[in-house]
This record gives sequence, structure tokens and C-alpha cells, in this order.
Amino acid sequence: MLRINKPFFGDFLIFFLAFKFSCLPCLFFSLPIIALSHDNVNLNFDSSKIIAVFNVDRTNEDEFWAHITLENQSSIPLTHWQLGFTFQRIITVLDGAKIVQQIGDYYLLDSDQIPSIAPGGSATFKVQGKYTLRNEDDLPTDYFLILRDANDKVNGPVPIMGKNVLLPYKPVFLTPGINDYELNIQHNETPIEGNPPDLVLPVESSLIVPLPVEITLAKGNFILKPDTAILVQSKYENVIKIAEQLNQSLNAASGYHLMVQISNEDIQPENSILFTTQGTSPDLGNEGYLLKVTPKRVTVQAITGAGFFYGMQSLKQLFPPEIWRENAHKHSIASDVKSNIRWEIPCLSIKDYPRFAYRGVLLDSARHFFTTDQVKRLLDLMAMHKLNTFHWHLSDDEGWRIQIIQYPQLTEIGAWRGYDLAIPPALGTSNINRYGGFYTQDDIRNIVRYAQDRYITIIPEIDIPAHSRALIRSLPDKLKDANDHTIYSSVRGFHDNVLSPCMETTYEVINHIIDEIVELFPGPYIHIGVDERPKNAWKDSPACIALMKKEGLNNTDELQHHFVNKIQGMLASKNKSVAAWEEAMKGGKLEKKPMPLIYSWKSAEEGLKAAEQGYDVILTPASNLYLELAYSADPSEPGDYWSGYVDTFTVYAYKPIPPNLSAEAKMRVKGIEGALWSEYISSPERLDYLAFPKMSALAEVAWTSASRRNWRNFSMRMGHLHLPRLDQYGVNYRLSPPGIQIISQLLNANNEFSGLVMRYTLDGSLPMITSEIYKVPVKITGNVVEMRSFSSLNRGSGVVKQVTNEEQKKLLTK
Repeated sequence: MLRINKPFFGDFLIFFLAFKFSCLPCLFFSLPIIALSHDNVNLNFDSSKIIAVFNVDRTNEDEFWAHITLENQSSIPLTHWQLGFTFQRIITVLDGAKIVQQIGDYYLLDSDQIPSIAPGGSATFKVQGKYTLRNEDDLPTDYFLILRDANDKVNGPVPIMGKNVLLPYKPVFLTPGINDYELNIQHNETPIEGNPPDLVLPVESSLIVPLPVEITLAKGNFILKPDTAILVQSKYENVIKIAEQLNQSLNAASGYHLMVQISNEDIQPENSILFTTQGTSPDLGNEGYLLKVTPKRVTVQAITGAGFFYGMQSLKQLFPPEIWRENAHKHSIASDVKSNIRWEIPCLSIKDYPRFAYRGVLLDSARHFFTTDQVKRLLDLMAMHKLNTFHWHLSDDEGWRIQIIQYPQLTEIGAWRGYDLAIPPALGTSNINRYGGFYTQDDIRNIVRYAQDRYITIIPEIDIPAHSRALIRSLPDKLKDANDHTIYSSVRGFHDNVLSPCMETTYEVINHIIDEIVELFPGPYIHIGVDERPKNAWKDSPACIALMKKEGLNNTDELQHHFVNKIQGMLASKNKSVAAWEEAMKGGKLEKKPMPLIYSWKSAEEGLKAAEQGYDVILTPASNLYLELAYSADPSEPGDYWSGYVDTFTVYAYKPIPPNLSAEAKMRVKGIEGALWSEYISSPERLDYLAFPKMSALAEVAWTSASRRNWRNFSMRMGHLHLPRLDQYGVNYRLSPPGIQIISQLLNANNEFSGLVMRYTLDGSLPMITSEIYKVPVKITGNVVEMRSFSSLNRGSGVVKQVTNEEQKKLLTK
């Protein structure tokens, strides 16, 4: 599989991401073959002739052993070379070269015992390091080379070819444990939050994702016509704006030219879609709605703008999936309006309101930068799923993403990374080119307004005191403690990424930053991180030793708590509450006025413990809700797996509230959040792939009452109804491949999402849209079965390949 910096689109992307059962994945990392210069010295040779080969020899859970070979297929000798790459693992032993730089996941190796490599020659050095290498994303990428000539002038950096070789991956019939076919059956038989799996609503009476509180079907249909009226029986501007949003979608999808009108509250004309506050009750709450469809009219009833908005979202899901093409157009995805669609919806009544008040998604724009339009697209998809909080991670070691007028250095320096810059290269971005970006304050205001129109609150995160290397490197004169000689390493391999809580200039800078952030984000919270501070940080800082003595602090956890309390007070003075990760609870209790918001990520138990202590809590346990984690152990699946694998079922099966939680603590659990950390998300296509369909499952956990949740029903709604909506939207979601089982030469197949079309071949060829559709068990006549799933727009999944002949299985085993 290719390590994807600019992934393939459509079938090609999915095919390479999920080519599930090749025995020896070999990865080529190809950057542009160009001659670049550095310090005005030109590198005059074909860099495509230089190849770095990383070959994994063996691995276990704690260590790996590999070797790197630098092959010189060019016509010039490589002298005084340096090899650069990014690599998520920590190298502990290097034989034959030396590490001259290691900053985060960026490595620069220097020739040590191998000063020159002749044309046609190669050099190999052994590598040993921490943690396993089982996934293609675990391996090095973004290789480049630097040479020095006889006059010690620098040639480069220049990208070179890279080839990564994993250990052989055994196909499914050789893999011990449960296969996908059995796993799909097991999931269908698993009770969710105690609900019997066999009590399944039919798809026809559970049309919406997330599933509403009540849906009652009636006879007949409402048909949208070119002269259908959209009426608003309210003078509130926000309701009119919601009706206009619906009108925009209907006009773009149908080609009809409908109009929004303010209506007399005593009139309910036929052939209309009516937004009204009449007939509602307080039990709907702030986000609830009633939706009624008859052959004569559609009525959306609510008491708040949010309720009307969510009623409108449910109404859109009742129409044919092509209604979502308007978003595809908006985001530059070609989709032609078809005039032969019958724009009708079933007659029914819906009563609906959410389970949790906070239904969130985190996007990390620090590791990889996402444009304003890409952020807006994610907000649209959140709105489609009734998710209402956007947690925006805007700073980290690898980048600072928000303009601060007081400190232009933050975006002049901290927003960019690359070779010889203050911020070094990082995973998934070219090592030789300046990479990055930032949001101007006008960009932020624009995005905040866009979110508000979709009833989404944005909570910005500036990660301190750890995860602050970009901040420190941008303002070293104010933030670097020159007398602190503490040796530490963060979980990502940084040795200088922690702010000092013992210098007044630290608080001066943070105060100025917060002043500007508060003006940009109207929501009640500012998130300050407080996660993953290296254990030894501040231990050998004279300033911190003195401060701890003065304040009577016993350890660095209490020193961190001292820091958090000061920032909390700073925010309170600006009428904001602090939000932070669970580590903010270390070293002492936080003030409860104003009430902080604690995010639990290491385990749900920490969050529930904080709720029992009387703190407001958001649950985002990595084991279930870190959406960027890989779907499975298949080496071709992108993403990390440090907290296990997270597929769509794992998200859906999450039980936020355990039965033994006290009533008061239950009230303190404000909601849940899915995280999209972007170390491995180097493109919008990969963001789609890792986020969906997981985000659809997240929405149902957050919105739908526990008693209504059922995986089998969710699976049917996704396969028959919701994935086609995402298709029309242009979402590059992970299309799950079939699960197959062959017994006595009889092929049985199923899918994670029932309703997906599955096609197969028996001659070893790749299944295409013209191949046979699987409907009932098939008698096998050949030695190889290949199957793929296909979307409503004929996009194909990865290939499942199974050898049926026992003799061939024996050969492959050898």
C-alpha cells in the first residue's frame, strides 16, 4: 500500500487502503523527482535513483528490529550523506549511522561508519526501537537526502524514493481467531446497553440517524411540488433562517424554485411545509421537536431555534438521498440534478429530543492543517447528525494555528514546519517543503458564525503547559527557561515542549493570548489541555524549585495544579470557564465557581470519578471514541492502535452511563465526544475515511435514548438509507468489505451493514460493478473467491480473497 500524503480517490483509495490479504505488503513512498537546492547549491542528479529501504525483521509488543538500506542507483557517489525521514517509533539502537537530530517523529541520520556509497552500491544499518511495527502507518515516510561536496557545501534536501517492507501478513484462512463473517453475526447478537438484540424495528419505521425518541408511521405520502410553500409562523429571525436553509437544499436538489414566506398563525394551507411554535410542550426541552407529515402538509414544531433546526435535519433525511447533493455542490464535488426523482416522503409523526446536551467532535488542526472550507464541511456533517459541539484543537508541538495580533511570531514561526525551520517536519508532510497554515481572526469569526447557524458551539483548545513546543519556539525570549536543565521526553519524543509555570512572562503571554481568544469565541469554555506532561518536567529548574518551596508545593503535580488554578482564575476574570483533560485533576481540587469541564480520555472511569466528585464531565474514552484509531488489525488499514482498534461497532457499543453511577453523578455527565487526532490524518480523504461511518454511530450514542439503541437496526438503517446519503454528500467513508465463510464449497457472505450490494468472482479477477451480485449462498466451482462491497454510487470496497482449494492453502502456508 502507498503511504498516502495525497491519497487516491474513489475506488483506487479504498482498494489500496483495504487490499486485505496480500502476503507481503511493500510500500513505496514517492515524492516528486526533482533537483532542489539549499544554500544556493544545486543537486545535479536524478534523486529517483536513490532508494531508502526499511525492512522489518521481527517485532513484538514492546520492541522491533529492522534494517535500513540506502541504495545508490545513480551515477555519482554519495558522500557525507544525511538521511532524513519521519517515524512514529523511538529508535534506541542504531548500528552503522548516528542520529544527529530526533525531534518528535523527525529523524536525521548521519553517515558514521559509511562515509561514501559508490554508484551501484548500498549501505545497510541496523535499527532497534520501542514498540511494535504491525501497521503500514507505523513505518517511516517522507524520506529525503542531504549531501555535502568536497568544499563542505550542502546539497539538498531532496526527496528520495522509499520502500517499506512489513513482515508477511497471513490471509484470513490462516489467521487464528474470529473472522469478519463470524464477527458480523456476533455483533448482530450483542445487546447494546441491555437491549435485546432481537427486538429490531423495521427500517421503514426507523428512518433517521440518529434514531428519534418516537416514530409512528401513517398511510400515504407527502409529495413536494414546484409550488409547495415553505411557511414560517414565527417572527423569530433564526426560524426564518432555518427555513431558508431547508429551501436552499430543496431548490438545489429538486430544481424547484420554492419560496419562504411569513404566515398568519391561524392559517395552515395545504401543499406546505410549516414551521410553527403552536402545539409544542415544555417536555421537548431546548433541542426537541415534533415533526408531522400528512398528505397535505409537513409541520415542524419546536420552542427553540435548535429544535426547529434538528426537526429540519430529520425532515431532510425523509427525502430521497439526492437532497444532500447540495452539499456536494457546495464542496466542489460534481453531481448533476436529475429531474426524474419523485420528491416524496412517508406520512408519519416524530417526537424527538436528545439524550445528552453535549454531543461533540474534536478536530486536531495542529498536527495537520485543515482549510476553512474543510472545517465548514465537517461542521455541516456534524449538523446532519445533530452533533452540537466542535472542540477545535488549535495548538500543539507540531503547529500553532490561530492568529494572535499581540504575537505575530506565533503564526510567522509556529504555524510552519520543515527542514531547517524552528518547527521540524512531522509525520505525513513533506520534509523538504514548508508545510502549515493558520486561521486569521477573520477566518475564525467566519467559522464561528457558520457554526452558530448550525447550532454548534465551538470550544477552542490551546494546549498548555505541555504540548507547547510550537508556542515556546515562537517566543523563546519570553517562554524558554534558560536555567532549566531538566531532561525529559514527551510521549511523542519532544524534549522541550513544556511551559514553565515559574516565570511571570509565561502568564503574561497566556493572558494576552486568552484576551484575543475570548473575543473570537462566544462559547462559555476555553480548553487549556493540561494533558501528557512529561513526568520529569521542571524537576531541575531553579525557578520552579524556589516557587515550590515558597508555595509549599510537594511535587510537580501540585506545581501543575498551581499553574492550572492561575489560568482558571484568569479565564474566570474574563467570564469564561476552563475546560481541560483529566490530568488537570492531578495535584489538587479545581475551583467549582465557575464550574470547570473535565474531559476523560484515558478511561471513562476517570471521568465518572470526577462526576462523583461533583464536576461536570465529558466522556471521550480512547478505547471507544477515538475515531482516528484504525478499524482493524489489517496492516493496510490506516490509523494508530495504541488504545486498541476502533471500528463502527466499537463506537456504537459504548455505554456512557454505568448502572452503579449515582443520580447526582449522572447529572454531571454532560455528554460524549469523538476525537479526530490528526497525526495520521494527512488529507481530507483520510479524514472522511477514519471519521465515517464512526461519526454516525457516535451521533446515535449521544442523541438516542439508551432503551432505543440496537446495533442490528442501526446496521440496516446505515446500509439501506444512511450510507446512500453520505454517498450523495461526497463522503469518502470506509466501505466495509464483506465477511465470507466457505464450508463444503458453499460460499456464505454478510456485511457489517446489511443492505450493501456485494459482488463476487470465482476466476481470480477483481470484482467490478458488472460482476455477479451475492444474494444467497453460492456453490463454489473454482479455487479462489474474491468479493467486494459496493456503495449506492458503485464505489468499491477493499477485496476479500479466499482460497478454497486445500492444496493451495498448504502451499501458501509454506
